[in-house]
Amino acid sequence: MILQVTGVRVLAKTNNDSTGNRRALYNGIGIANNLIGALYNGIGIANNLIGVLYNGIGIANNLIGALYNGISIANNLIEAQYNGIGITNNLIEALYNGVGIANNLIEALYNGIGISNNLIEAQHNGIGITNNLIEALYNGIGITINLVGALYNGIGIANNLIGALYNDIGIAKNI
Repeated sequence: MILQVTGVRVLAKTNNDSTGNRRALYNGIGIANNLIGALYNGIGIANNLIGVLYNGIGIANNLIGALYNGISIANNLIEAQYNGIGITNNLIEALYNGVGIANNLIEALYNGIGISNNLIEAQHNGIGITNNLIEALYNGIGITINLVGALYNGIGIANNLIGALYNDIGIAKNI
């Protein structure tokens, strides 16, 4: 996972401990793996695979439940809310300013954005990002999910065969 803070990229590696569980800490970031529980400012993150929290961003994966300032972010059977953005993956359609970013059987509305993926529901005015294999950058956020690449604040979202640009959005989709 690569974390970007105030324009500086820092590589945070998750190394296996003696039990095979990966743990990483980076400036208030708790990354937990395999039935791991992490606490960060009253935050509890329980995850079968990965739980990530970074400055109001909760990123969860696979039957994950995460709470952060009323945020609940989960994936596969996911519901995500965080005064912020929900970005989902696989066959995406994206529109911004009244932005809808959709995935699979997705319905999306922005400013009060609802983004649903598979069984996902997400709302933005803040950022909620869910998906399986996730890499996330916050503050000028870059999010790569499965084969997805996303940048927010001048957002660029590249997913599977999809390319999307945000703020004067350009969407290039190859199918």
